[in-house]
Order: sequence, then C-alpha cells, then structure tokens
Amino acid sequence: MIRTSLARIAPGLSIAACLPLLALSSCSLYPGGSSGLPADLKVVQITDLGPILTNPKVVGRDGGGSGVFAGYSVWAFGDTFLANPNAQGQTLISDSWAYTNDLTVSLNSQTGITGFQEREDSAGAPAMFLQLTAAEQAFNLAHEGPNCEQPCGARWALWPAAIVPDPARNRALVFYQLVSAAPGNFNFQGIGNSIAIWDNFSSQPQRPTINPAATHPDLLFGQNDPPFGSSAFALGDTLYAYGCYTSEFTVACVLGRVPLENVLERSSWTFYAGNGNWSNNLSDAAFVFTGNPILNVS
Repeated sequence: MIRTSLARIAPGLSIAACLPLLALSSCSLYPGGSSGLPADLKVVQITDLGPILTNPKVVGRDGGGSGVFAGYSVWAFGDTFLANPNAQGQTLISDSWAYTNDLTVSLNSQTGITGFQEREDSAGAPAMFLQLTAAEQAFNLAHEGPNCEQPCGARWALWPAAIVPDPARNRALVFYQLVSAAPGNFNFQGIGNSIAIWDNFSSQPQRPTINPAATHPDLLFGQNDPPFGSSAFALGDTLYAYGCYTSEFTVACVLGRVPLENVLERSSWTFYAGNGNWSNNLSDAAFVFTGNPILNVS
C-alpha cells in the first residue's frame, strides 16, 4: 500500500484528514524509460476523518509530516504564521509542531484526530520544533525590522520532513531541509538536507555537527543532492529514505538506505541503482517512482 498525504493549513481554516486506500497491481514501481512500466494504481476507498482544528494562535502553516515518538503522534510543520508575536517579536517562524496521544484513528474512525497540544515560548506563542543555530538566528535578526540589513526579509529556515522512530536507540530521527529564503513570494532555495536526533520527548531535536569544516556543518546531503526525507521508514536495523527532487506535484523519487546506527555517516549510505543493485555512489541512483515531496510509503 502506498499512502500519500499533503496538508496545508490556510489562514482561518481547519483541515480535513483523509486516509486513502490505494490498490496496486503490476507490482513494478518504476516509471518511464529504462526504469520499467508504471504501476497500475487506482483509489479503492477514501474515508473522511473530519476536521483537524487549527490552534487559534496560528494564522497559517504548511507541511505536515508526521510520525510516532514516545507514545505521541507528532506533526511537524514548515513556515508558521503566528497570530501574536513570539518572545523574539516574530510573527513568522520557519517551523512548528503539535502532538497528541490519540492513536486510535482507523478507516472506520468517526472522531478524527483530537487532543493536539503545542509547546509554547515565554510569550505564550507556539514554539519552534527544530532550532536555528546562533549564526542563523543572528542572520535572521539582522535582516528584520526597520533598520534591517539588505536584503530586508532574508532569512534561514528549517523545514521538517519525515519522522522515523528508532526504539532500539530510544530516539526518533527527524529529517529536515535547510532553506535560504529571500524577500518575495516563493523566493527560496534548499541548501541541503540532514537528520536531527530526538532522544528526549521533553526537549527538542538536536542538529548534530557532521562536517565541522563545511559552511553548513550539520548537513548530510548538499544542495544538488535529492532532498531525502520526502518519506522514510525503518525496516529491521535499516533506515530507508526517499528523496523527491522538486516541489512539482509529480516528481521523480530515488531511494537511499543506511544502517540505523550509522545514519549520520554519509559514507554508510547506499542508493538503489535498479535491477536489485545498491551503490555507494549517489549518481547511480535510479528513479523508483514518481511521487510528491511529502508522501508516506508503507
């Protein structure tokens, strides 16, 4: 079963969650060219789970990747617009999150997902999920306000992606993208992707240093690499992660894998190269299907 999900909470609106059940025949998942025949995919059933109400302290936010950690369903969002300024005087933060212990949702659910909570800062505003570094925070502050450095409004942003529990190591893995955003609508670019380590639910995920000599020492994959974390899951002791290249609605996705104990070691990753082969060379990666930057593969 492949389950795709994409949620955007618009200002003043709630969202409705759906569980589409999809049937696959012709088991190949390789679209086009030498990758093989596309899958014969059709929708069998869609169940409306009802509205998920927006926190009144949030005007709007996007994204919506989710995972289970420490007994909670955790939802991580990207750019989040606040109804009132946070403790730093900001009404735009690059990420936020919500969580609930309502894990009873099923295809027959009549109540939807309820009981969401959010952590708040000292001003009572929703807190960020992933934290900017001191240098990133300084850059953002310098480009804010009436006496800002040019270009005013430029900022660093962190956009969370897939969340994968790793119970053997008492942690969860949080994929994320580092984004450079400039003034203007949709004027941003991804700088690279990485994984934050979340080992305590009462605290926030940490962005480990992977390459101290790099301009962005926390990044596992660079700007020209696939944005791994579009979807990810653990099978046994192995982490599998899909990277879907662009923000278009139908995009080509590649697949990487790595032992869970070595997720932050770039040299331990291999990539599916087609015909049952895996390669240490990312340039060998084959497109395994066309998907979406936010998806769930089961």
